[in-house]
Amino acid sequence: MKKIIQILIFFFAPFFLFGEKQESPPNPSPVKNTVIFIMGGSCSGKSTIAHQLKELLQTEGSAWDVVDFDNIGESLENLVAATHGLLEKNINVIIDTNTYEDWMLTDLEHNAHVLKVLIYAPLKDLLIRDEKRTAICHRNIDRAWNARLFVIDSHERSNSWQTDLQINTATEIKDKHEAISDCCDTIIKALVKK
Repeated sequence: MKKIIQILIFFFAPFFLFGEKQESPPNPSPVKNTVIFIMGGSCSGKSTIAHQLKELLQTEGSAWDVVDFDNIGESLENLVAATHGLLEKNINVIIDTNTYEDWMLTDLEHNAHVLKVLIYAPLKDLLIRDEKRTAICHRNIDRAWNARLFVIDSHERSNSWQTDLQINTATEIKDKHEAISDCCDTIIKALVKK
């Protein structure tokens, strides 16, 4: 009986705490062991959103960290292992990745509440962002060409992923800082509802 009550609290507490018609997102303290996948093609804005989201979700009673696919050896196995390591310490995780396979969800959802968010933009925007990144990073011609191909490839792959939420980061939408804030608000609202 105690387990049933815990499950009911887990699923219905957000509704009772925050209600259905909330104008601005609440400052949530989600149930421990939450994973948010921030997924999408290269240059879509994943890292910027992931780190801003961490700052917004971090509270005294709710620890969060970002696991970035690029910083753990670009290995899905390392990504999942790092996520499990943080979850074992009761640290909620935001996964920043441009690569995804279904087994990852199956593996993680046994120990965590999972929200998958696709961050996307039109390919033309991604290529413009990549050109700017190439200039900032002083990439040589070969590295710039390979990065461009990766942007195209990761954009095409991300179009097939099944997610809970999709967010467009097209540059013509609005100011960058306002757009990042709006993206994070949308993710927090989806997290609270889920």
